[in-house]
Amino acid sequence: MAQDAEPDLRDPITVGRVELELQAEKMSLQLQEVRDELKELAVVERVARRLAGQVRTEAEQRTTPPAGQVAGRTVLAVPPRERA
Repeated sequence: MAQDAEPDLRDPITVGRVELELQAEKMSLQLQEVRDELKELAVVERVARRLAGQVRTEAEQRTTPPAGQVAGRTVLAVPPRERA
């Protein structure tokens, strides 16, 4: 009788194990997709930072008058106006 009971217990266990292995494989694929997307976002962040730095530099160059030299010292060609 004990041998007859063993197949009855093995089938649900085997089915459960197979289902869990399939679920683990799906989750592994999802994890890899998430990691790939994180890498892409890191690249996008770096590009965005570079572009922001370029825009900031260009804006500063447009608002800052060119510098000159007087007696070997760097001075602004046109000093900024005092705001009241």
